[in-house]
Amino acid sequence: MAWTTEQLREMADEKERQDGSNRRTAEVLSAKWGVPLSPSALKCALARHEIEIEDLPPADIPVEELVEHRIREYEQKRKHEEARQLIAVRVRSDLPIGILHFGDPHLDDDGTDLAAIRAHARLVAETDGMYAATVGDTTNNWVGRLARLYSQQGTRASDGWRLAEWFVGAVQRKWLYIVGGNHDLWSGAGDPLKWIAEQEDAIYRPSEARIALRFQGGAEVRVNCRHDFEGHSQWNPAHGPMKALALGVRDHVAIAGHKHVSAYGVYKDPESAITCHAIRVASYKRYDRYAIEKGMRDQNISPCVVTVIDPRLPAAHPGVVKVFWDAEEGTDFLSWARSRKAA
Repeated sequence: MAWTTEQLREMADEKERQDGSNRRTAEVLSAKWGVPLSPSALKCALARHEIEIEDLPPADIPVEELVEHRIREYEQKRKHEEARQLIAVRVRSDLPIGILHFGDPHLDDDGTDLAAIRAHARLVAETDGMYAATVGDTTNNWVGRLARLYSQQGTRASDGWRLAEWFVGAVQRKWLYIVGGNHDLWSGAGDPLKWIAEQEDAIYRPSEARIALRFQGGAEVRVNCRHDFEGHSQWNPAHGPMKALALGVRDHVAIAGHKHVSAYGVYKDPESAITCHAIRVASYKRYDRYAIEKGMRDQNISPCVVTVIDPRLPAAHPGVVKVFWDAEEGTDFLSWARSRKAA
């Protein structure tokens, strides 16, 4: 069929009117919906406009609520962090007390003297005034690429946690603190040792526990325990704790483990005149393949150390804290000190 010139002109005019109308409609809807529409997209848009899809609730809380929540979280963290700088431990008497500091236990290692750990735990449980503390690395807790080492020891990973639970419970709720060492902290946020310690009402702190023993008569003795203190010297294994005392806070005792060696240094604070004791306690892991490979010599005097604290002495007296490398000797001295009258 052939179109006449007049018919073609009428068709062109009609198309122009439709296109103009569509453009105007698209402009109106674009302004209303806030979405730019071309005339060619108008038909599709009008078709979709015939249906209505319900909006989903937002996946997140309003940002104003988020800000308030984060402020509350920060305030709680601030209170916790400030309180942990020096944890107050109230002692309801003025009698001497003892702290048996367990060196790195590594309970599930084949080279660990578990019989000595059991004997020392019994000393704590059965001796009046004796309390327990540990410098960290309760188990091997191999993770990541080190998990292969479980094939080289006789204790399964699950049995390691059973031993940890036994160890924490063996002192009969007489813990002063339990410090998490690097092996313990490999567990990350879900640290089973933290849960175990909570069941025994023990202070559990990752890496460091600094406490102030406040006796009934007003005496205060401070103990700062870290798994390790910064600083190393090939000539003095006690360098890290001694550096902490000389350049940091002046506590009566600064004690660490980690390196499986024994060391001891004494430092007098020239300002307060108190005697400060820098101690590195070794480990119950007496036989260590890694130490043999690296040529590390035996510097383990004792796997534990006992500190006996006598609050009845003047603050500047050098005998306020006495250090014993033999657990039985320290226990005997504590019992004698508690039995005698104040000096």
